[in-house]
Amino acid sequence: MSVFIERLETIYKEQTIIVVCRAGVRSSKIVNLLNRQGYPSAFNLDGGILAWKAKGFPWDSIIDSGKGCNCTGGCNGC
Repeated sequence: MSVFIERLETIYKEQTIIVVCRAGVRSSKIVNLLNRQGYPSAFNLDGGILAWKAKGFPWDSIIDSGKGCNCTGGCNGC
């Protein structure tokens, strides 16, 4: 959560944001923080990636590897 607070000013308030974690608990806390800070289009993936996978939706193994999102934005493992 501290990483999000530090980088809050780099997240555009006008964009849709979907926050995901393993089971949906940590991501729901981040979404609540974002909503309180004026990000009306921030959403949590209920149940996290575990629920996503259980429903048979596509996923990338990078999520389960503990290596973060693999983005090029320098997130260092999110």
